[in-house]
This record gives sequence, C-alpha cells and structure tokens, in this order.
Amino acid sequence: LPLGSGLCWASAFGIEGAMAVTQGAQRQQQRGDARFRTQFRRSELCSFFEAKGHCTKGDRCEFAHGQAQLRIAPDLTKTSLCKRWLKF
Repeated sequence: LPLGSGLCWASAFGIEGAMAVTQGAQRQQQRGDARFRTQFRRSELCSFFEAKGHCTKGDRCEFAHGQAQLRIAPDLTKTSLCKRWLKF
C-alpha cells in the first residue's frame, strides 16, 4: 500500500491476510537470524565460561569455551547491495 493512503494492511487484506503477511515476514527474519547465528557461532568467547569456568548451556552455547573452540568470524564486507543505491 502506498504511504499516506489512509489504509492499513488489516483493512486492505483483511485480518487473515495481514496476519499471513506478518507471519511470512517473521519466518523470513528467523531464517536470516539462523543464517547469521550459524556464520558467527563460536567466533567470540563465552563471558560466563571466562568468568566462572563453566557455562550452563554446555555444547548448546553459541560462544566459544576457550581458545581451542574459537573460530574466525567471516568477513561480510561487500556481500550485499547498498539499500540507498538500490533506490536509484
């Protein structure tokens, strides 16, 4: 819908349509979040493990438990187009 049209998604598509659009956006965001987490998994040290010597999450922890588990974070520079450039 164009901005300033006075209509909202719920009135234009009905409640079900608006919910479907919202749920679709949430699923897409979750996939992006999962991809991000996978790429950066264990690229930083776990602050709890460093401070206390143990972590309650164990192997499920997203962070490295010591230097041996530490991975290099990927360089994501220039991996997507600039949103401002796409508008031209």
